[in-house]
Amino acid sequence: MVSLYNIGAVVAFHPASLKRLQSLPGLITVNQRIGPVHLMKINQTLNWFVQGEGKVKAGLNRIEVLDVKGDELVLKFHWTEGLASTPHVDMEPVIIGDDPIPFIKVRNPPSSFVLKIHPR
Repeated sequence: MVSLYNIGAVVAFHPASLKRLQSLPGLITVNQRIGPVHLMKINQTLNWFVQGEGKVKAGLNRIEVLDVKGDELVLKFHWTEGLASTPHVDMEPVIIGDDPIPFIKVRNPPSSFVLKIHPR
């Protein structure tokens, strides 16, 4: 289920965390240790899409989705109230796996759009 998240590196020091991460064969490579701190690389291809394809540029309160391919997208970003798009897209929260916070699902997306959080 790690592939559900676009994580490329982890810094960990707690023994239980280290034990759990190291129990997943091939998932991590320890790049460096600084005392009890382990700097680790996650061995997975980085990708912003659970479903669909495209490019993503993310910044402060801005997710720009470009060169979209697919009739339905699920982005590796968590849903939050107040999420809006330009132009308007048909989007909804979707629960995946055991994560209690939903991800962003977009139906029939245009070739590009921008997501921002607008406070209520």
